[in-house]
Amino acid sequence: MKSYSDEKQPVLQDLGNGTWYYNFNAKQVEVEEHNEDGELTTRTTWECDQITIKSQTEPTNDDIRKLREEEYKHRSDSLYLAYQKYLALGENEKAATIKQAWLDEVGHIETEYPYLD
Repeated sequence: MKSYSDEKQPVLQDLGNGTWYYNFNAKQVEVEEHNEDGELTTRTTWECDQITIKSQTEPTNDDIRKLREEEYKHRSDSLYLAYQKYLALGENEKAATIKQAWLDEVGHIETEYPYLD
């Protein structure tokens, strides 16, 4: 999820009740908006990617690994199983196509849930 703020947000933001925001890929961006007079103006704001982590203590890479594992189960495991099936059936062209889709999905998950620096 993208988040926008007038100030740069901390990497880990404690929301209370065991919930944290992990803000990453922060950068300043120009945003166009209309002022009270209807004129189009530009202002600078901060944009970052943001994920929610449930943890009673400050999140660690282990918490992010658990999030990744859940995403793998829901998004990439079925592609891996299809890849293995096509290999077993000797359908190498289909296997190669599905393998690439699986690797792409794993890459997306790793990008969406990066480890802490």
